[in-house]
Amino acid sequence: MKTSIAVGILLLAFTPQGKPKAEVVGIHITKPPYKEDKDLGAGSFHGVKLDVLVTSDEGGIIKLDDKKSKIAKLADDKGSDLLKKPKDDDSFGFGPIGPFSKVSKDSKAVLLSVDGKNVPAAGAKSVTLEGTLVLMVAKGKDVAKQEGVELKKGAGFKAGGVAFKIDAAGKPDFGDAPLQVTLSTKEGSKVAGVRFLDAAGKDLDAKSAGSSSMSFGDDTSYSWNYDFKQEIKVATIEVSLWKGMVNVDVPVKVTVSVGF
Repeated sequence: MKTSIAVGILLLAFTPQGKPKAEVVGIHITKPPYKEDKDLGAGSFHGVKLDVLVTSDEGGIIKLDDKKSKIAKLADDKGSDLLKKPKDDDSFGFGPIGPFSKVSKDSKAVLLSVDGKNVPAAGAKSVTLEGTLVLMVAKGKDVAKQEGVELKKGAGFKAGGVAFKIDAAGKPDFGDAPLQVTLSTKEGSKVAGVRFLDAAGKDLDAKSAGSSSMSFGDDTSYSWNYDFKQEIKVATIEVSLWKGMVNVDVPVKVTVSVGF
């Protein structure tokens, strides 16, 4: 019989009064390839890229909401609009906010990139960035345990009201782990962590083997891979879920030197 157990964990609350701060910690300027010869380019990207670090002493950062975040201005001191795509630029890319932001292990910082399609004008000495970054933050965690979950493809379970599915279970295509399990859910933004336990409650020491997400419009599916040291048929799955989630706006207005 499967049973579900929920436990609450209180964390330090993240509040707007914590005043998260944004600063530019890196700047990359890459001109287009010589005579459009891509073999002579300094990488696939050309334009200006700013690395932006957002920090908060209060912690609780879950992720950057890159869909709600907005960049209003990226320009040099000569008046060049660095967000405007050149007419002869047929490259494909994401919006000005890069898709691969990273949150620190202590949930007190997130690193993101802001990409411009143009390089600063000749003689420019500084670049100005303005906009609003939206962080998803939480006040704590709930822990839910689902016992007796069969680790086989197609099995499903719920933990704390969140539905999960096992998309794959067996020996992975790469590596020597005897068992890899892939979990998926459409509510991945609520998930803070996952553990696998035996019947006695002992940690099975499943190692993370990567994660991914895929979006179609507003519908996003999240998945995680876990490698086991031995074959397991049934386990208790413990899921940590963020609670008290809110969005916090972080205004950004900063001018940085281009350095040359």
